[in-house]
Amino acid sequence: MKNLLKVVFTVVLVGVICGSSYTYAALSCDTSNQATLAWDDAGRDWPDPVNVGDAANYVPTLAHAETVAGIDFDFAFSSNLTEADLIWSLGSISAQLATIDDTNQIVGPGDLDGDGAPDSGLAVAFNPTLAGTNTAVTLDVILTTVLTDPVTGAVSPVSELEFTISDIDYSLADQVRQDRVTITGTYQGVTVLPILTAVSLDPTFTISGNTATAIELDNRDANSNFPTSGDLPAENGLLLVTFDQPIDSFTIVYQDADETVADGDVGGTRGLSIMNDLSFCYAPDLSVTKTDGQTSFTPGAAFSYDIVITNNGTGSANGAEIQDILPTWAIGATWTCGGATGGAVCPVLTGTGDISEIIAIFPENSSLTYTISGTYSADMTDYP
Repeated sequence: MKNLLKVVFTVVLVGVICGSSYTYAALSCDTSNQATLAWDDAGRDWPDPVNVGDAANYVPTLAHAETVAGIDFDFAFSSNLTEADLIWSLGSISAQLATIDDTNQIVGPGDLDGDGAPDSGLAVAFNPTLAGTNTAVTLDVILTTVLTDPVTGAVSPVSELEFTISDIDYSLADQVRQDRVTITGTYQGVTVLPILTAVSLDPTFTISGNTATAIELDNRDANSNFPTSGDLPAENGLLLVTFDQPIDSFTIVYQDADETVADGDVGGTRGLSIMNDLSFCYAPDLSVTKTDGQTSFTPGAAFSYDIVITNNGTGSANGAEIQDILPTWAIGATWTCGGATGGAVCPVLTGTGDISEIIAIFPENSSLTYTISGTYSADMTDYP
């Protein structure tokens, strides 16, 4: 059978931001195809607790994976400088490469889900100074996340992804700190830019493209000295990151937008942002078989073959599209849809010519069978 068969899982991409400053819902896929990497789930934690107050002996695990809905989120920290500089910068201010509800770790961004307890998140705090010195440098802390199959290691994209980053603000409390985050995704090697939305009613940052930068405070006195206290509200620094198209990796670059030595701008916690729970849409596991049970054919004779499309699980495939484009030698072709199992519903029971149908109801562990019948052309020029 030399005809083209295509099955596509189609997702309508529509984003919605609604409710109060801490309420958001942007995923547009069927709820049965949604999952969340929740940092405060039992047993979910970055593997090594922070060695608080002992930066000289702090050796963090810079790579870690968490698995949700059959997808590995492979996290890895790096920087634009050496790994030694990165580790020193993280350890010198007790970076929290773990969930924030652990003992001796930083206070969380608030009760974002309304359950009465502070929410967990992946917090990144760093001090952009050279290892063992108090010399300010331009240090980028880079968190790269690749989505893979936990069994095969192959890249496993999601059709949509959203998360929030909290506590993007400007601080004068200890040392000058101006948080900046830049988020970029990829799909099959092509750059995918997210939609950034200020969730806070009175945000403490501005958005330009795929970058959010804390609003700068300038409360210096007549001698150009900063005050010893002052901070923009952390709860107003909440950014929603939405990828409304497929991605298989994303990168967050954390920076201090004010990395100068002037005005005593060295040391201290210089950069702190928290990535909260990640919600995403994942595609169902579809398979297709196509057979006519024949090893030869006779021009002018009748033909018949079956196409069985199966949703093997992991969620509904409502909206899957099946296409079977018939070749020129298929004369007078007609088709029927039937043999439904597991609650699947045929969009149309009969038709002629090519098949191009959207299966609106296609639960997990269900299937449909299409039977195509016609006549082989007697004209040999119809056979490429």
